[in-house]
Amino acid sequence: MKTIVEDSYFSHLESKELLLKPVSVERLQKAIYKMEPLPSVSEKTKEVLEMASQVFLQDGDSCYWVAVQDIHYLVSCGNYTNAYWKDNKATVPRSLGKIEKRLPAQYFFRANRQNMVNVKEVANVQPWINGGFQLRLKSGVIIDVSRRYSGHFKECFSL
Repeated sequence: MKTIVEDSYFSHLESKELLLKPVSVERLQKAIYKMEPLPSVSEKTKEVLEMASQVFLQDGDSCYWVAVQDIHYLVSCGNYTNAYWKDNKATVPRSLGKIEKRLPAQYFFRANRQNMVNVKEVANVQPWINGGFQLRLKSGVIIDVSRRYSGHFKECFSL
């Protein structure tokens, strides 16, 4: 007589192989061989996100599930980056350079060494000193585009 016990905690998972007690080493090895490997974390962090993608942001005791399109701008603080959206802010334990590689380049623009902007949040652009620009976001925040990045700004967003 065979008895199957269903654990309600795991009942929502798809079963690839059913192992009954007592489990033989050979049967366990076959079941393990059939398992598909999970993608590594490093592979996932190399993917470029889409604007509709959701990202997990944690700041102290507060946790947020934020759509990439809702992020207004990012500010570098050494090896950390502050992400700003709506009326919230979270500190991400990654450099702005690493985050920049994951954000969609057609929507996120590096304004200077410390700031990156979601271009959908830009309300106004003004010429600024030394050939740079000044961006006023819909939230009222002002971010300077440095001379170094102003050529790239014109190249990307001019007709």
